[in-house]
Amino acid sequence: MSPPGRPLELDEHAAKLTTDALGIASADMAEMPDAKPADETVKHGRFFQSRLEVEPLERGRSFRSPRSGRFTPCANRLSRRAIMDCTSRDRIRASAGGSTSGMETFLATVGQVFVRLIEMHGIDAHALVREAGVDPATLRDPNSRIPSRAADAVLARAAGLIPDPAFGLRAARCWHPSNLGALGFAWLASSTLRAGLQRLERYGRILGEKAEMKLMNNRDGLRFRYDHRRRDPLLRAIGTDFAMSIVLDMCRMNYGASLRAVEVRLSRARPGDTEPYRHFYGCAIHFGANEDSFLISNRVADESLPTANRQIAGTLDSILVAQLAALDKSNFPARCRSSLLEQLTSGESSEEAMARRLHMSRRTLQRRLAESNTTYQKLVDDTRRDLALRYMEDARKTITDVTFLLGFSGQSAFTRAFKRWTGMSPTRFRVQKQASATV
Repeated sequence: MSPPGRPLELDEHAAKLTTDALGIASADMAEMPDAKPADETVKHGRFFQSRLEVEPLERGRSFRSPRSGRFTPCANRLSRRAIMDCTSRDRIRASAGGSTSGMETFLATVGQVFVRLIEMHGIDAHALVREAGVDPATLRDPNSRIPSRAADAVLARAAGLIPDPAFGLRAARCWHPSNLGALGFAWLASSTLRAGLQRLERYGRILGEKAEMKLMNNRDGLRFRYDHRRRDPLLRAIGTDFAMSIVLDMCRMNYGASLRAVEVRLSRARPGDTEPYRHFYGCAIHFGANEDSFLISNRVADESLPTANRQIAGTLDSILVAQLAALDKSNFPARCRSSLLEQLTSGESSEEAMARRLHMSRRTLQRRLAESNTTYQKLVDDTRRDLALRYMEDARKTITDVTFLLGFSGQSAFTRAFKRWTGMSPTRFRVQKQASATV
């Protein structure tokens, strides 16, 4: 068995290196030219290549705005209410040191995707960002957050200047993992599409607090549902196109550019031209539905991915848990889970130890958890289960290693818990995983 304290020391060291690397990667992307011809970007790696294979529109067009100040005439009128909702409030200038407490926000680097998308259509995106009250330099800061209403204002203004009602789909050609922070890199390291989409569901609020992502499992496959939560129908439709195109392209990046959804449901009214949607999704599309979602088969969702790296994914998950807890301090279970992750391998995983870490009495801890419909023991059990399934997929970790990392007193205690979670022993689980990976 590894000496006590050593695995935790390595994890903390790896977490620091990963955090530094994320900052460097985001800064590197921020320094990239605003645009390169789409054909040229293929030379720089897999990221942009999948978009060109799936969505070959404007293959030779540059992302760079001509900065002429002349905008394309509006062919689609956005409702007056949407623009008023977005721009009539006090203007907010977000910055690394600025406060956005008390309002819904999104990760500043996601704004770089908005900029690239808008500039594809020959529009000065930075001017629109400034109109929304945001300093464009903020979009390069991986530690900043921007009010969601500023993004709505930029989308509303862009929608009034871009004649293509399906322009949001082209966001799939404009994103990079670094725009999504730690979650983008955790996605790349996910073992399956199901595991990656579960990360999006769990940590999606880091990207944006207003929208909601949910997964639904059924016999037909795994359904990803996106709720933009905007009142204005056109703003909601554009925002949904933007987000769902990126998520599906994330799946294509990990799985392969040939991936097609089985079915897509969109709440937007059927547009006059449905070809952009049929071409992008590659499947049947149901407009006017009661939700926005796409379905992938269970076989595709559970197929092992060549990009998987469970060690990196585990380190990034620890960072994401801490980020989520810091983002929403009112999310008490998230704060407790973050504390628990630090406790498990230190030998101090107890209710009393957690209460001390959170600077409260044991009774207050119990009351706060009860208000969130959970208990300390359930929190420990759920956290151990999630970590166990991740660790057991890493062939480099022995069952003894996993037992220690999860803070169990002995291997027999871990085996009993694992059988309760999965219906099989750890050894049988690992054998079945290895067998499925070779099929």
